[in-house]
Amino acid sequence: MSFVTNYRRVLVPLLAIGLSAMLALTFACGGGDDGDSGTAAATTPAGTSDGNDSGGEETFDVTMTDESYKPNNFTVAKGGQLTLNLTNSGTAIHNVRIAGEDGQYNTADDVVSDPDLITGGDTGTVKWTAPNKSGEYKYQCDIHPNLGGIITVQ
Repeated sequence: MSFVTNYRRVLVPLLAIGLSAMLALTFACGGGDDGDSGTAAATTPAGTSDGNDSGGEETFDVTMTDESYKPNNFTVAKGGQLTLNLTNSGTAIHNVRIAGEDGQYNTADDVVSDPDLITGGDTGTVKWTAPNKSGEYKYQCDIHPNLGGIITVQ
């Protein structure tokens, strides 16, 4: 048998297995939309505030599953400090990356959770200082970009 034939016998099945695993993981993580918007505002019991009108500090507990983040939408004051306490209750590895004012991911103004990858059963945090500009700011999981949400700054 030639080298090319042996190479194909090994490489093709390995590629097929790898592709199957990637597709299974992608579909297992779902679209994150189960009908519950998961919105948390600074005035709800889900968060705590220091009551300061010039920003303040907001803290929310977020559960990451293999299908969604709950809650996944937050409202904070301009210039405020947002802390998300993250608990991964699923089996897939997740994180949180907040796109900065430029609205783009993987740029210098992004903020990423600590640790940057959170395995099932583990916890992490992400701390973000909201811009002094009202608007909607996106966040997502780097591994599963269909998981994420919106932070509304007002």
